[in-house]
Amino acid sequence: MRALITGGSDGLGAAVVRQLTQAGAQIWIIDKSAPQTNPSLRFLPCDLAQPDDIASLPAKVQQAGPFDLVVMSAGINAVGPFEAMPLTTIRNLHAINCAAPILLAQHLLAQDMIAAGGRLIFIASVSHFTGYPGASVYAGGKDALVAFARSLRRPLWADQRITVQVATPGPMRTAHAARYAPPGSTGRGRACPDRIARAILRSKRRAVIVPGVAARMMALFGRLFPVQATQAMRKTLYERLP
Repeated sequence: MRALITGGSDGLGAAVVRQLTQAGAQIWIIDKSAPQTNPSLRFLPCDLAQPDDIASLPAKVQQAGPFDLVVMSAGINAVGPFEAMPLTTIRNLHAINCAAPILLAQHLLAQDMIAAGGRLIFIASVSHFTGYPGASVYAGGKDALVAFARSLRRPLWADQRITVQVATPGPMRTAHAARYAPPGSTGRGRACPDRIARAILRSKRRAVIVPGVAARMMALFGRLFPVQATQAMRKTLYERLP
């Protein structure tokens, strides 16, 4: 298997890389900084906030592809009241979380860099199922990926048997999550990223993957009680911000 992973140097992306490495896959990582744990991995430095950098990527991996699996895992967060969020922060969130995976998918598909019968997975968020006060721009960009994947799914399957999926994980025990957690958060209850990565990779046909028990419970709560779920999210994050 040949796999291309964005954001593969850290967090969930790195967990996906670990799972694929154990399975013997050939892996190419796209990220801003090189992975620290395994310098032998094929690494493509890229600033995903820059469209020109993204446009240059397919040429760099032309000889490596087509890829059997592409996972768009790169993402950033920012928390705080929306009305006080700087414009530069909003633009950066949109560029990396939403525009980058869309643009990269377009370039890869246009150049036949995703193999027929392959998988294209977008990493969104469990916030798809509920409001996310305190991280509204992050939630909006991630939710856009759900709609984008849904729009690609049928034509890509009909034309090339490419499976388009979106995963909606909840909070995980990563440095990224800890960086944006409210003061005093211990990380208890957050999911192990390796377990989440394993669940995502094993779900080969499900259109929307909700990996982990906590994420499934949160998704169900959001579907059945949307107002109460958003209120709970407000108390969890927004009301605890400094």
